[in-house]
Amino acid sequence: MSILRMFILLCCFAATAFAEPRWEPVVPMDRQIFPSYLLAISMTDHNKDDGFPHSTEGAGLVGFLVRDMPDNCKLACTIQIPGLLDAKYDETYKSGGKIVWALKPLPWNYDALRKVKQPYTVTANFKLSINGKSLGQRQVAVAVRSVNEALLGYEYRSQGQPWRFQDTMFSLAAFVNEDHPWIDLLLKEALDRKLVSAFTGYQSGQKEEYLRQIFAIWRVLQARGFRYSSITKSSVANERVRSQYVRLFEDSIKTAQSNCVDGSVLMASILRKIGFRTYLVLIPGHCFLAIDIGDRTQKIIGLETTMLDSGDTTSLEGSYQAFLAAVKVGTESFDKNADKLGSAYSPYGVKDPKYQYVDIAEARKRHVISITRER
Repeated sequence: MSILRMFILLCCFAATAFAEPRWEPVVPMDRQIFPSYLLAISMTDHNKDDGFPHSTEGAGLVGFLVRDMPDNCKLACTIQIPGLLDAKYDETYKSGGKIVWALKPLPWNYDALRKVKQPYTVTANFKLSINGKSLGQRQVAVAVRSVNEALLGYEYRSQGQPWRFQDTMFSLAAFVNEDHPWIDLLLKEALDRKLVSAFTGYQSGQKEEYLRQIFAIWRVLQARGFRYSSITKSSVANERVRSQYVRLFEDSIKTAQSNCVDGSVLMASILRKIGFRTYLVLIPGHCFLAIDIGDRTQKIIGLETTMLDSGDTTSLEGSYQAFLAAVKVGTESFDKNADKLGSAYSPYGVKDPKYQYVDIAEARKRHVISITRER
């Protein structure tokens, strides 16, 4: 080997061995913050490694990507997002690498996140030091979405890899609020109207009794003037990030209006209160409710909540017939699409992102909590 060639190789080795670490801020979901998503996962274990290439970013975390980081590094990190986050922390890495994702759970201002009613843009500030040496600071324009925007999923890719879809449909469970005090008032009203003698959930073991309980809730909502509203779009829609406008429980009550998602969330909240297992089902351009009735021949029925104001709502019999029609339409839709629905908890289990569902009971087991506007 010539002396010149040896010299060139040594220079290349030295340049590689002593390469200055480089870094960049990480804000997932195409530099967007979804308050509803952060509130939903605040008590979950969703940020554990589940096979996602950098799973903590998949959990909605904000942080740093460090390139060419040597071993035995102590990172001093600062992240400031006015009004929402002010975090300073140290993190030690025994092993470096060409690419290191420095991401961890952060102390978000959850009260402030609950109050975000309209989308806005804010400047996020990032500072990073490695082993006491400052690597400077960066600023990133971040879009903060309304708390009413539910994150359904988003596309991502590693460098040089094809786009893949990450399902976050489970965050819709955060809009289900079975503990809202208004539900007790509605159930009392149903009992006072003698629509049922008691709300017993699955205790009777009879499909007919299950339907009577569900109808009793349906009838009271009709009497309170609940109507279908087609408001579903956000003013900040993004082709790589799928989201859905959803009214919080108390907002649906105040306005007596609901789109297909709102109505499904509203009914799911009330039915969970009395013990039913419920599912939110998303198909192209639509959402509806599915309910476990535990029948040997038909385990799941659907309920088309957009039909709440359809048919003859003035008489009890007319209302019941309209309710049965809504069950028929919903059940047919569920049966038609059941094979296309992916698991709401498998990162790669979604066959087609246009077909998703979430099991509310499973979401609660994983500590996906309800969102409330005010505490």
